[in-house]
Amino acid sequence: MLLLKLTSHIRLTLLQAGWMMILLTTVQCTEILPPVQDRIGGRVIIYGQITPSAGPHYVRISTTAPYARIPLPEEGATVTIVDDLGNREVYQEEGSGKYRLEGTTVRGATGRSYHIEVTLADGRQYYSEPEEIQVLTARDSGYFEPRIVPGTVENLPFVSNQKLRVYADTEIPAGSPAQLLRWTVEEVYIFEPTNFPDPFNSIPPPCYVFGYPNAQKVSLFDGERLSTNRIEKQLLVERPIDQSFRSRHYFNVSVQSITRRCFTYWTQVNQVSNLSGSIFDTPPATIQGNIYQEGDRDARVLGYFEAIATDTTRFFVVPGYLPVRIPDDCEFLFSRYNYPPECLDCLTLPNSSYIAPPYF
Repeated sequence: MLLLKLTSHIRLTLLQAGWMMILLTTVQCTEILPPVQDRIGGRVIIYGQITPSAGPHYVRISTTAPYARIPLPEEGATVTIVDDLGNREVYQEEGSGKYRLEGTTVRGATGRSYHIEVTLADGRQYYSEPEEIQVLTARDSGYFEPRIVPGTVENLPFVSNQKLRVYADTEIPAGSPAQLLRWTVEEVYIFEPTNFPDPFNSIPPPCYVFGYPNAQKVSLFDGERLSTNRIEKQLLVERPIDQSFRSRHYFNVSVQSITRRCFTYWTQVNQVSNLSGSIFDTPPATIQGNIYQEGDRDARVLGYFEAIATDTTRFFVVPGYLPVRIPDDCEFLFSRYNYPPECLDCLTLPNSSYIAPPYF
C-alpha cells in the first residue's frame, strides 16, 4: 500500500511539473468581470480598466454562448488604448480572451480621459466612450471579524456555519469634492496539497488561489446624495471559514472613485444580480455599458471600460487569528485512502497558480 502511495506521489510530482511548464497567466490585480446572459448567444462582451497605478492593466473580450453561464473567449483581437492627448498603445494578447497593457506609452492619471478601440479577428470594430479618471480622496482601513454562530462552541473542530466578515472604515477629508465610490475585495490564499512520504523527501509546491468573495453584490456609495465624511464598519464580505484558512489568507480591499455613468452601470448590475444570485452568473443582457459597435450604435454590446482611481489596503488572516480550529483535509495519514482532488493537485482549484503574488 505504501509503494502504491509513493508511486502515486511520483506521478503527481511529474504532473505538477507539467502544469508549471504550461501555466501562462495568473490574476495579479483587482478587477471585476461583468455579468452576462444571452439566450441567443453571439453578443460581444468587453470589460477592462485603467488606473493611475503602474499596472499592467487588462481587457477581457468574450462572446456569450446560448444559455451558458461562462462566455466564450475571443482570441486574435487587436486592442488599443487612446488618451485625450492622442497617445496610443496596443495591448498584448495573453490568451483566453485576455489582453495586457504595460503602460509604457499610455499611463493613467487623474483628470485625464481614456477610451479603447477593439478590432476582432473577424474585422468587427468596437469603441468605448471616453472615461475620465476622477479624483479620489477617500481612504480605507480594511479589517475582519470572525462571526461564531450562536450554539457552536469555540475551539472545537470546524463547523460549516462559522463565518468571517470583512469590513471597511472609509474617511473622506472635509472639503473634498463629492465622491462616487465602489469597493472591491480580492482574496488570495495559499493551498498546500498533501505531502506524501517519498524517498527523496520532496514537498509538492503550494498553489496561490485568487477569488472575489463579494461576488453577489457591488458595494457602492453616492457622495453626491449622501452627505458624510466617514463611513464606518461597512460590511463588504461574509464568507465561511473553511479550508482556505489553513494557511495565510490575504484580503485586498480597494476603494475606487468612478464616474456617474459607471456608478449607474454597477447600480443596474446590483439590481439584476440580486435577482439571479451573482454578478459572475448570467443575468439578462439588458444592461448597456459604454461600449458600442462601429457603424451600429444600436447593437447590444456588453461590458464596460473603466478609467478609475483606486486605493488598496491589504491584510491577512492566519489560523491563530481565528477562534476555531480548522482541520487539515489534506493531511497525510496512513489510515486515509481517499483525498479530495485539490489535495492531489491544487491546480484543480479555480483561479489557482504556482506563482506567488509579490506580497507573499
